Amino acid sequence: MKSVIICIIVSFCIASCGGMVGGINKYEYRNLSVDAIHNSIEKVYNKYPDLIPQDSSKYLIRESDSYHFIVKIERDSFLFECKIIPPMNGVGTELCLVTATKWGEVMRFASEMGISQRRSYKLMFEKHVLKKIELEM
Repeated sequence: MKSVIICIIVSFCIASCGGMVGGINKYEYRNLSVDAIHNSIEKVYNKYPDLIPQDSSKYLIRESDSYHFIVKIERDSFLFECKIIPPMNGVGTELCLVTATKWGEVMRFASEMGISQRRSYKLMFEKHVLKKIELEM
């Protein structure tokens, strides 16, 4: 009986401490290739240069397989990191919002964020970045 109670408590703690391994959210595109999504992001970078972070040293933005966007909302700036995941096992190509942070704060893994914080970043990304990417697809 004690082991059942301990399992329930441990399961609850794991679920309430983030519950998500990986990114904040994934957006699946069944009919698009990795190159098509990459080209859409490049078009957004060209059309909206203000979305490109200028100070790349602050967050070590050097990975070639990551895409970074900065969004200014009122007085604050937010940094979003995305990756393209190739199609596999019946799932289409995915654009994954890996992590996000308010500019100047520590960038944490999505699993270290609370549910409300991940949701807030997801909604900001969808409103200010994803719409622009999808218009270029």
